[in-house]
Amino acid sequence: MASNPGMDRLISRLETLGKDATKLVKKALAEPLKVVQKAARSGLGASGLNDPNRAIWRSIGRKVFTKGGYITGAKVGFGVGMKNPRQRFGKGETEQEFADRKSKTRNMVSPVAHLLSMGTAQRWTGAVGVRRKLKDGRTVVIGQRSTGKPRMYRGAIKPNPYFKASTTGATPAAREAFETAMDSLVKQTLGK
Repeated sequence: MASNPGMDRLISRLETLGKDATKLVKKALAEPLKVVQKAARSGLGASGLNDPNRAIWRSIGRKVFTKGGYITGAKVGFGVGMKNPRQRFGKGETEQEFADRKSKTRNMVSPVAHLLSMGTAQRWTGAVGVRRKLKDGRTVVIGQRSTGKPRMYRGAIKPNPYFKASTTGATPAAREAFETAMDSLVKQTLGK
């Protein structure tokens, strides 16, 4: 794999900072994530998906996280980095209370938006699979049992490739945004 001289220089400068380098990387990763999130949201309009109240648009989020101190990760996607408010009736909640709560919470996101991007297999309602655990630890479906609701075919959702296409196109701009942000943060920290 070919090395990037700009990134090699950044990595060597980060090694001198120790644990402070993780904080800098987390700050710098916010910039490329904004670029990718913006590209994904703009690609949504060109995809032809109907999103009148922008719930799908809002469900595209971003998150920077750290595991075990030194390992830093980042992701952009549907339902990432957000807590979705309850979209069903609460226990003892009236229809009016539900409508009031829903009108106050304008930032409701689509809890199933990821299915539009990834697609689904053939789906049916009215039955669930009965699973059994084998001795070797695997779980297999051995049959179906009725849920009491009518058995109906619900179809399959074909995957929509817009998310992957729009985010892949934003990769060079995101890489440049990361390098620029990282370079400025390192200069601020080291004073060079």
